[in-house]
Amino acid sequence: MDYFKKQYSYFQKVKVFFIKIIGETIFYKKRIRKFKDCRRKGIVLFFSLFSFKFLKKTRDKLLLKNRNKNTEFIGCWVGAYNLNDEIWKKDSIFPLKKIDFEGKKYPCFKNNDYYLKKVYGDYMKLPPEEKRVTHLPLEISFTKGKNMITKKKEGK
Repeated sequence: MDYFKKQYSYFQKVKVFFIKIIGETIFYKKRIRKFKDCRRKGIVLFFSLFSFKFLKKTRDKLLLKNRNKNTEFIGCWVGAYNLNDEIWKKDSIFPLKKIDFEGKKYPCFKNNDYYLKKVYGDYMKLPPEEKRVTHLPLEISFTKGKNMITKKKEGK
């Protein structure tokens, strides 16, 4: 979990953009990712002018900036959802509670309903079939000595 001073701010949105671009540049430089979006590719190509060491150090510095701060909000800088959905009130998450799942007890957020509503909205209702999506499945190919990650094609 990362610490946030506010629930959401423009500065945080800009910071997430840079963290993600730096991460994508690192993947690009390691030949793990290719881009189809020209604008994003242009930005990544610009950032690829910097050394791997500099990019990693900059990303780590951005991610760890508010480390160990006593803040009201926690969340995830590089989560899969919108940043606003990835920042939660700390007292709604901690202290964790134990819940039963298939005969075993697992740690869970203190107010899991708060979390689920913030991330998924009305999580107790299935969305219409045409609006249902899956996580981005990935296909990893180890050919010609290169690591390539691509989006998995529909129906495969």
